Amino acid sequence: MQYTRLELRFLPRGWVRGVLYTGAVGGKVRGAVINPGARVVTHTLLPRSRRNVSEAEASRRMGTEKTPLPAGDIRLTASARVCAGTSVVGRVTCLWTDRTTSALTHVLVRPRGRLFFSKQERILPLELVETMADGAFTLAKGAPPLLDLPPFREDDAIERDVRLALAEELPDLQARRTVKVRVEDGHVSLVGAVEIPEIIEAARRAVARVPGVRGVTLDVISLETLGDRVEEQIRRVIAERHITGARVRVLTEHAIVYLEGTAPSVEARAAIERAALAAAGARVVVNDIAVGGEPPSRATQTGPLVRNR
Repeated sequence: MQYTRLELRFLPRGWVRGVLYTGAVGGKVRGAVINPGARVVTHTLLPRSRRNVSEAEASRRMGTEKTPLPAGDIRLTASARVCAGTSVVGRVTCLWTDRTTSALTHVLVRPRGRLFFSKQERILPLELVETMADGAFTLAKGAPPLLDLPPFREDDAIERDVRLALAEELPDLQARRTVKVRVEDGHVSLVGAVEIPEIIEAARRAVARVPGVRGVTLDVISLETLGDRVEEQIRRVIAERHITGARVRVLTEHAIVYLEGTAPSVEARAAIERAALAAAGARVVVNDIAVGGEPPSRATQTGPLVRNR
């Protein structure tokens, strides 16, 4: 899976014995240099033992941990603090940047508890950070407590739990098979066609209770309402093409759309057929619309016009 983000995961030893590269380089890093005004990662310090550097990244090698940094830039390592006012509330563990621009988008933070730092990282959007300095981020006033932020979980773990939750909410095996799950950057996408709207709501409830989900795209349709969608598509085409004299009746069953009625021309009949086939969930259209009193079955001697998506 090609992530839209680039992850810079801090190693514990900090800014020592590394190779300095320009821009953001993903993976396990010794530290990162940030331009606080632009909020962009300008340099990355990798451990010298690291081998998994692409040719494009290798061309950006510019020095070591002793190389002077641009004036005004700040340096972050695994010891970087997250502060609310003067209180330390967490430690930075990872940076997320835009893969193309190296712009900083999120920070993973391990919150501080009463006795020690929590093992569960939290996802801190950069807009909740007011200031950046060497080794420290300060939260904006009014920012929620770290423990109220979404927990970070790997996509594989989220997908596993989403599938388990769907299995509990959707006891019908056929319904579960028709709903496809995809998780990327903590965002869950559900795609499919189910029989009744209640299944869609059950799928929504299932995803809502999975920790670590940062967003949901629910592209699941109900076949029970397929007829309404087809009729809406046909009304739109009739209006756009200024078709007059069309009278169409729509019947649906198991994603098959049956069209009956009359149309003023063969072209109008074809446009209505294409509109029906474009409706979400339609798999087959059986077109028995008559033109000039003659349905396709009588005009062609081959039966109704059948189109598959």
